[in-house]
Amino acid sequence: MSNIYDLSILPNQHAINSVADLHDDFIADCADFEMLLSRLKLNIVSSGDLLTQDYQRWFFTRGMDYFYNPKLFVYAPLNCTWVFLSELFKLYKIDYISKNVPKMVIKCVLLRLSDFKHPQFVS
Repeated sequence: MSNIYDLSILPNQHAINSVADLHDDFIADCADFEMLLSRLKLNIVSSGDLLTQDYQRWFFTRGMDYFYNPKLFVYAPLNCTWVFLSELFKLYKIDYISKNVPKMVIKCVLLRLSDFKHPQFVS
């Protein structure tokens, strides 16, 4: 298992912004959830960093705390937030996520990522 607190795993600012920008789309309940999940996965995959790392053990222990209590994302560090999202999409297909992961979890993750957006890089 890789070290989740290694600073080298942090995504670049463009990747953070592109993923966090999807938050408003997830707020709109009329949107197609699977389509938004596909866009989210595409943005995460395009960042490329974490998908080669192994954080599965963290995801099934500490990550599940965030899953069952998404309010914890309010204080989550960037690396935990990013690893949670990347592992979610690495371990499960979009169809499974759309049926088994509450929208609130995704919304809370993206809201937290919005806190890490840098105005200079906002698209």
